[in-house]
Amino acid sequence: MRNLGKTVAISMSMTVCVLAVMLAVGGMAYGNGTVQSTFNTEYATGGTALDSCTTCHTTGPAFNPYGQAITDAGGEGADGGLAAIQAVEGDDSDGDTFSNIDEIVSLTFPGDNTSFPAAVDNTAPTVDSTVPADNAVNVAINVAVMATFSEAIDDTTVDNTTFVLTDNVANVVAGTVTVSADNTMATFTPSAFLDNTATYTATLTTDITDLAGNPLEDNVVWSFTTGTGTDVLPPEVLDTVPADGATGVAVATAVSATFDEEIDPVTVDNTSFFVTDGVDNVAGTITVVDNTATFTPSAALAASTVYTATLTDAVTDLAGNPLASDVVWSFTTAAPAPPPDDGGGCSITGAGSRWDNGAAIALLGLLAMFIALRFRKWKDRR
Repeated sequence: MRNLGKTVAISMSMTVCVLAVMLAVGGMAYGNGTVQSTFNTEYATGGTALDSCTTCHTTGPAFNPYGQAITDAGGEGADGGLAAIQAVEGDDSDGDTFSNIDEIVSLTFPGDNTSFPAAVDNTAPTVDSTVPADNAVNVAINVAVMATFSEAIDDTTVDNTTFVLTDNVANVVAGTVTVSADNTMATFTPSAFLDNTATYTATLTTDITDLAGNPLEDNVVWSFTTGTGTDVLPPEVLDTVPADGATGVAVATAVSATFDEEIDPVTVDNTSFFVTDGVDNVAGTITVVDNTATFTPSAALAASTVYTATLTDAVTDLAGNPLASDVVWSFTTAAPAPPPDDGGGCSITGAGSRWDNGAAIALLGLLAMFIALRFRKWKDRR
């Protein structure tokens, strides 16, 4: 009986030691609840994304750079790690140019360089192009005047006081100011035809701002001279993407049309440019850059599906001339990709993985078998 007791004692000791090692390596014991509680109390992050083991850890017990910094600063201290947490506030543990405290305030992870606060926009908008161009001549007398910005602008800052057209004796021309749906273009449409062979000056003032409130650095001023005629020609579509009848089109494709002249961006929206699968219209956004209009679906298109794009005659050029008729084209998306070859279903555990409690139970079962066999051997000897 003494040998049996010794055998059982040794086996149970082995079990305890193995389980202790396993829980130290992984399982549910790798997080330090005291430090997490201190962190949440200090920064009021309870219930947020930062109320998580991943604030300090990578997969398993390993520390990420922020968790390691707290540990190196004495994070196991009697104060629950408070002094260590405060000591590394000004550091940039993950090297993404944002301090730990800035990330915490923004609820991004100070130990993950792919998670960081949105950059502050301090860049002033600029004007990339104008229609008519500066110093253009022989401009049609029924043309509208348009400016394209480097970024989306605050449409509430663009009106008849910040976008002004004057004649050669500084008289202000009456007209209407509109902004495109994506807020990157502003158009001034005169209320009447301009004068023949006259010089006009357009001005955008510094009261125009982007969505972050940054104003134009200086007034933007350009001039042009009219001719004696009007533009009565409708715009034409020169090219489409995808092409009409295209097959095998990627499901992430945007749909676009290029015109033979600049078009009025205000006339291009989801009612005048749309894509349908034959049953429903596809959700998406529209942008106009120079003489190209692009429809970008909100999600990937369905595979092996015929889609039809339509531009209606509500689309006009800057002289107000509409498309002569609706422009319609179709294309077919590619078939779904075949499933990847899983190599026969072989599965391995990566070097970074850890044992879980299931592994501990399995090991306990093996140890139980070992004890039973030792007991049986002892019994047979008797």
